[in-house]
Amino acid sequence: FLAFGPRISYQIPDRANPELARFDERGFRTTRAIGPKPEGELRIVALGGSTTEDLWNKSGRHWPWLLEQRLNADDALHTRVLNGGMSAYATPHTLVRTAFDIPELDADVLLVMHNINDLTAAYHAIAAGTPMDGHYSAKYRLKSYTGVRREEDVVWSRVWRLVAGHLVSTDTTTVILAENEATLAEGVRLFQRNLRSIAAVARAHGVQPVFLTMPFDSSDSHFRVMQSGQVRIGSVGIGQLPERARMMRDLARYNRATLSIAGEIGIPSIDMAGAGEWSDSLFVDTVHLSDEG
Repeated sequence: FLAFGPRISYQIPDRANPELARFDERGFRTTRAIGPKPEGELRIVALGGSTTEDLWNKSGRHWPWLLEQRLNADDALHTRVLNGGMSAYATPHTLVRTAFDIPELDADVLLVMHNINDLTAAYHAIAAGTPMDGHYSAKYRLKSYTGVRREEDVVWSRVWRLVAGHLVSTDTTTVILAENEATLAEGVRLFQRNLRSIAAVARAHGVQPVFLTMPFDSSDSHFRVMQSGQVRIGSVGIGQLPERARMMRDLARYNRATLSIAGEIGIPSIDMAGAGEWSDSLFVDTVHLSDEG
């Protein structure tokens, strides 16, 4: 987890609206102080991976901010939406952030959107021929993946990945993973277990969890962009990928797992993936939204 600590006091470079592209000292994407919740404020926290963090949007805008603007268009509401998404985070990371941050924020609602980083953790386990475990070890303990060679490298790991990403040649080769239903099924089980735990921690602090499915684009061109890592910004990237049709099937499977666990534990869910027509122009790769998106 320390190798993927939140972006602290970080400014995303070269954005049209730099004030919307700043992370504070607690790793939330805001320039406004997060103090005690004012009377009458509805406070929403959004946690997830890069599809919540929304680093690839060149305008600097991000969907939690847009949600805040839309809700505040109603004069009867006073809403604050805090974006705590972080690239490469999966449900174990969000579970930790929920346990540490939610009790201090006095939030009313917790929005959680996960899928691809949990899915690729299973892909890593399949590729390595190792069991899928709750720590996602095959992916998040991989030294070549994190860039961490020694304990003191933790601070520098993300900087190193940014530099190294520009030095290595672009590889668009698809990694054809062997079919391994047992590992993938275990990945889904752990994914749902983590979602259940996130909801339990949120509820224990009086916060309403809401699960979102993850929209994705199935086009071949965007899948090739994801393979090549062309949209990465200091990110650790996706990792092992299968052929396109199989990945689209698996992304849909994890989305169904999200809706299923929400129904099982009785919390609201929003099927973003099934909410309407998601055209190619709304994405920069398979899962990351464009400015229009």
